[in-house]
Amino acid sequence: MAKEEHITHDELTGLLLGRQLQGDLEVCLNHGSDGYMLIFDTDNLADINLQKGKKFGDSVLCDVAEAINMLVKDWNHVYRLAGDRFAALLFHYTHEDVEELGKQLNKKLDRKCTVSVGVTYFDAKRDNDGISVIQRAEVALKSAKQNYHKEVVFFSETGYKEHLCRVKLQNELRDSVRNDCEGFFLCYQPLINGKDYSLLGAEVLLRYNSPRRGLMSPVEFIPVLEETEMICHVGMWVLREAVRQCLKWREHYPHFRVNVNVSYVQLHKMDFADAVLKVMEELGAPGDALTLEITESMHLRDFDKCNAIFSKWEKAGIHISVDDFGTGYSSLSYLKKLHFNNIKVDQYFIAGITESPYNYKLISNVLDLANSSEISVCLEGVETEEQLQVIHDLRADCLQGYIFSKPIRAEEFEDKFINEQSAAYQEYKSFVTRFAARQGAERKIGSHLVWPTLKNESGYDIVSNNRESILRRVRMGLWIIRLNQDENKCEMYMDANCADILGFEKSLTPAEAYSYWKKRICEECREYVDYEVQRIIEEDNIVQLEYWWEHPQLGRVRVRCVGVRAADSNGMITLKGYHRIVSDIEITNYEDWLKEQH
Repeated sequence: MAKEEHITHDELTGLLLGRQLQGDLEVCLNHGSDGYMLIFDTDNLADINLQKGKKFGDSVLCDVAEAINMLVKDWNHVYRLAGDRFAALLFHYTHEDVEELGKQLNKKLDRKCTVSVGVTYFDAKRDNDGISVIQRAEVALKSAKQNYHKEVVFFSETGYKEHLCRVKLQNELRDSVRNDCEGFFLCYQPLINGKDYSLLGAEVLLRYNSPRRGLMSPVEFIPVLEETEMICHVGMWVLREAVRQCLKWREHYPHFRVNVNVSYVQLHKMDFADAVLKVMEELGAPGDALTLEITESMHLRDFDKCNAIFSKWEKAGIHISVDDFGTGYSSLSYLKKLHFNNIKVDQYFIAGITESPYNYKLISNVLDLANSSEISVCLEGVETEEQLQVIHDLRADCLQGYIFSKPIRAEEFEDKFINEQSAAYQEYKSFVTRFAARQGAERKIGSHLVWPTLKNESGYDIVSNNRESILRRVRMGLWIIRLNQDENKCEMYMDANCADILGFEKSLTPAEAYSYWKKRICEECREYVDYEVQRIIEEDNIVQLEYWWEHPQLGRVRVRCVGVRAADSNGMITLKGYHRIVSDIEITNYEDWLKEQH
């Protein structure tokens, strides 16, 4: 033991051991020194180890250590912390020097890995101990990780307050879990047969009523549950309550099914597959009462493991559904190999279906391919009667959206869809009867839309069939942004061109995509962009704006963006438009041409 205490350097990397960091930092403070403390985190090292082996992962850590050492001046200190983390104490550096160090570090490690960096400034006048400095750097690092690998994030008081707020929420949720999930409740959104509009089942959605903050958005509390793995306990509570409710409603609808969302954290727990089967057995529920929904990008992490789990559920009669299909990179053939029974086409495609023949054709093709693979399809996000008219003749297996109902509590769901004597049930029945009774011609897309009048013209086909290549050649990408300003919920959906233009290297959720775009707007342009976006929302005009944006590969580029407000979607403000980089585009105008001619 005494021998180990005299070891001062890490065996793998040769750096100082992390246990010396706090002591060295406090020596600096006692001597009145000031400087920056940095914590480096090697992103996705677990995935690197999984894909290429521990030996390769160790070589990556050595590369990171060597790169840090090369960039840091001789009189500064670099440490190897636990696992994939490093730290440095920097003296005689400016704010700009530290930012540049982070950029150069990731440039040196290009194609090997990326590194997130959290930074805090320390000085003897403010700081009494090393622990508080380390904690601030940790908070900054966490912010860097949440900013999707922004190279360097400096500690800020605002960020710290957000961190403390998150810690309070963690503690509150932990108390809730200990008290049998007190404060959590379930809402149900109906799943409707796309052929005759009869009730098939319901998607189960988790909600939380905070004793401090009231009803909270899932966008706020679900990530906290996942980070702390409390989602495993809460998820099993959701499953149990949902299946109990399903069995009750099956007394009226024998084939009623509940769709329950599964977190990637749950899916990667060793005993999760058997735990689901045990709940079904304890409640006496048949497998066909349950569908488990998996987000599209989630299953790609470990094919063999997920395939084994899905096969086990499939044998028990439980269905597996892919949520948000179309926002990632899955193919139908791949999903079939993974024993999926159902896909839910993302609402992004439905939102534009009344204006876009491309969306209509895409969904039609997905339906044809899925049916040939014996995979059923649910179209989610149906919100208007106009959208329902457009997709009626597609005869999808299942529909979901606000036109039928927003997510509601069990009592209200029962009143509207189960209890045939209630006024709400009769109102819904009247809507279905009225819509189904329309003549075929009336169900067609309204003549005020441009594309139906063109879709049979050969000239239109030439453009339609080349749409993607045209947009790609002129480097133009299409996007949709959805905002709920009251709940601070922001989402961004993009076509493949837009993702390429923005330099995306992986599939992100809509919330992550919005954050990725927003946080890379250069600081001097942010207020301007916020102002113009608000103009689009309030004035309902088509607005063109240009601003500077930090591209992950190209650096600082000038971006042109045109946007307009569209119909609200799921209670969220919806904006549509295009995005292109114009830094290197040759721009001409008539006046200049006229001068040249004379």
